[in-house]
Amino acid sequence: MADEKFPLEEVERRKQLLRVEERYPEADQCPHCAEAREKSGDPTDLCAAHLQRIYGI
Repeated sequence: MADEKFPLEEVERRKQLLRVEERYPEADQCPHCAEAREKSGDPTDLCAAHLQRIYGI
């Protein structure tokens, strides 16, 4: 079944990754974003500088 190959959680995770990559492609190259993702375990996490830019701070 399709559900066994692509569980809903995995589909949602991939959609989140695409949204981040499409909107903030430079974050993919940022070592600080990579560090934030590693520490949090969230594949869509961003570093403080990118978060500030997103929120206009």
